[in-house]
Amino acid sequence: MLFRSEPFHLLTLSGTVGLSFLYPSLHFQRIVEPEFALGVMPSYLNINSSTKSLNSISILLTGNFYPKGFFKELWIMVAGGLAFMSSSTGSIEQQSTELQVLLTGGYRFKLDIGVVVGLAAGFQYLGDPEFSSLNLKGTGFKPLVLVDFGVNF
Repeated sequence: MLFRSEPFHLLTLSGTVGLSFLYPSLHFQRIVEPEFALGVMPSYLNINSSTKSLNSISILLTGNFYPKGFFKELWIMVAGGLAFMSSSTGSIEQQSTELQVLLTGGYRFKLDIGVVVGLAAGFQYLGDPEFSSLNLKGTGFKPLVLVDFGVNF
């Protein structure tokens, strides 16, 4: 049970950057204990060229640990869910649903006015959809950096 008058929610706009990918995402978290928050993180990716396209929508469930409590300072996140991908090359269209997992550790700066900035690094696993007409370089285990900016309410 929570006994402090701290805000219980955090909504951030994030950018996850890896060696060969960039995902913008939203991340909503709710404190369930002062040091633990559960969340949901939808992400969207759309890459188009004159002959090929790749679209992905990911939905991840997150577990977040804050040893100092209430979205402050050290931050460890574990996330898992599904990435729904589709590719198009000429007249060939393919779809796939793949497992996606994130593990990050970082630091969250929390200002008194409720603005929160986070920076984390870690690893991502994304299953390979094995599209016949498109070779994805962001699949498998890859390092990543997560930068987010949001509000605490």
